[in-house]
Amino acid sequence: MQNGPVSESLTRLQNGYLHVISVLDKRIDTLQEELNTARMKLNERNALSTTEATQRIAQLEAANEVLQLELEAARAQQKAWVAEIRGLKVSLETKTVVIKDNNRRILRLEQANRRFEEELKAKKQGKAQEVKAENNAESPRKKRRMSITS
Repeated sequence: MQNGPVSESLTRLQNGYLHVISVLDKRIDTLQEELNTARMKLNERNALSTTEATQRIAQLEAANEVLQLELEAARAQQKAWVAEIRGLKVSLETKTVVIKDNNRRILRLEQANRRFEEELKAKKQGKAQEVKAENNAESPRKKRRMSITS
């Protein structure tokens, strides 16, 4: 009989342990489900984050390509402007040389014209003096002729 109460106590103890074990198993199952749910949500967030990150990367890469094209276009425009400026500088230098040459020619021609005018003036004055001298020389002759003819 002694085995009976001990056996009964052991059975109750065993049943208590089995109950605790079943409660703990349920708690483990619940926690496992919560963990699985959390993992799924995390995976979904990661997938969304990955998708969002992938989309953002694609947007940035597209914007980067546009900016690179704009930069290349700006560089090409700058090179064109530099080439145009060089051409304009050469043109300006050429025109400056032509203007200087033309100014020199104008100065020489003006000097030559002044010299010619002075020579012409001098010749006119000399001729005028010759004519006067001739007229003066002719005047007594004319007077004589006139006196003879009259």
